[in-house]
Amino acid sequence: MPKQPDSDSEEVLEKEKQAREVIKACRTDRGFNASTHLYHQLWLRDLVYSEDSLLRLGYQKDVENHLSEFIALQRSTGQMPTVIDYSPSKVIRQRYQRCPSDAEILFVIGMNKLVAVGCDEFFDENLESVKLCVAFIENKLDSHRLIPGMDWRDAMPVYIGKYLLANQMLLAD
Repeated sequence: MPKQPDSDSEEVLEKEKQAREVIKACRTDRGFNASTHLYHQLWLRDLVYSEDSLLRLGYQKDVENHLSEFIALQRSTGQMPTVIDYSPSKVIRQRYQRCPSDAEILFVIGMNKLVAVGCDEFFDENLESVKLCVAFIENKLDSHRLIPGMDWRDAMPVYIGKYLLANQMLLAD
């Protein structure tokens, strides 16, 4: 087994510096692009999966800005857009997708992560959006309280109406 570098080694410190530079390069006034090169869109999933680290690094306002963009586009049914594409080329034109089941779940998780670090005010101001998402999710659950549909990794029609472990685990979170 290869020896792991010490946490304060030059190699680790350099990788940490590079990671912080990527975060800064992805940061916009609206939140965080999913990539510095290809994906100049806001994705709810990328934010929520990165949110713990972003909050630890002091990006609370940026996380709130990112979530606010999705709140502004939330449908009256509670459905959230999967992606918001502000890029000039509009690579991804479809904001709302009927098949993936993870956007609303991730939004609720993301909002609760803010509460966990003391951002109650933002949560309270947007409580109605959280409630709408919860209602949207509740309406999709089957009699066993499972949610059918694919997530972003398996966004193929063959998974419509099927149950994926990842989405059930998000519900448990």
